[in-house]
Amino acid sequence: MKTALPERNLDVLRAVAVLLVLADHVFAANAHASGPWNWNWAVGRLGVLLFFVHTSLVLMSSLERGGSAPGWPWRFYLRRAFRIYPLAIVIILLAAALRLPPHVTSDGSDMARVFPSMGALISNLLLIQNLTGARDIQGVLWSLPLEVQMYVLLPLCFVLARRGTLEMLAMLIVFLALGLVLQSSLTERVPGLWRLSVFSFGPCFMGGVLAYHLLRRKVSPTLPAWTWPLVILVVAAGFAVLQPDAQHLQLGWWPCLALGALIPVVAEMSRSFVTAFAHQVAKYSYGIYLTHVPILWVWLRAIPELPTPVRWIGVAASLVLVPMALYRAIEHPMTNLGRRLAGDREVAINKESRLAEQTAAP
Repeated sequence: MKTALPERNLDVLRAVAVLLVLADHVFAANAHASGPWNWNWAVGRLGVLLFFVHTSLVLMSSLERGGSAPGWPWRFYLRRAFRIYPLAIVIILLAAALRLPPHVTSDGSDMARVFPSMGALISNLLLIQNLTGARDIQGVLWSLPLEVQMYVLLPLCFVLARRGTLEMLAMLIVFLALGLVLQSSLTERVPGLWRLSVFSFGPCFMGGVLAYHLLRRKVSPTLPAWTWPLVILVVAAGFAVLQPDAQHLQLGWWPCLALGALIPVVAEMSRSFVTAFAHQVAKYSYGIYLTHVPILWVWLRAIPELPTPVRWIGVAASLVLVPMALYRAIEHPMTNLGRRLAGDREVAINKESRLAEQTAAP
């Protein structure tokens, strides 16, 4: 039996995630970070971690729909490859050819326009920067290798999540243990251990796997639908209180796990303008994620002597039109091609799989 997901709630979650990343980079382009904690960095990092929870939950459902015929993991990998790589490759090649800076900052730091080395270019195209130590051609690309590498593990997570509570608990403990190892001083003493950075974020992905496990066990929603935005706000507040940073990534695990535990207990939001808007943002979120830094650079830095209102109108219009165009030209056709090549029955139930269509990195 298909596990029902609170799809409108997940649309809101994904929309919030991509808007947090966008807000982070808009702030970074216009204001200097101040205080003991880099709030700009934190806003964007929270958005990415919310993406990780959303992604793993939705892909559990995608694996469920994909069936259990021989070779089902490989069909899943093929679908994922056609979902995440085509648009990423286009953006990477464009950024390299135009020598786009990886970030847009207020003080001009980290905005060098250089053509990447061949090794860095290949690493980015394959989305293995964290394995080779290559720089990200675009700053937002740091999260995509983690997603791709987590895809490799998700079929196993899917099998274990469908079993009993003990299996789910054991899997969670294993991911927490591996994450702690990657956060320990062992990474400095064991050569090459840093390449397994995916496990530093493994517990974040486990938030989505936990949500799937609980939804599959028919956990009843006890909180009314109107509390869903408040739940996201509480999770964000917990993230702010813990103040995770690059040296204490483990502090970001707990809001993700809390979110995973809370997703099943909140009733699904009814259809409204808010959920309709969130669905549209979620639908184009991958394009927004990959293109917003180049868009900010073009309108805020590359074109001289434009009035400020014109710049921001250009930013807003581009953030709507460019992801929509890329979705129609690249994302949607390539996603469907991957499904056809996989011989997957999801093609026949395309209307039911809109969430899987949205899922990609943050």
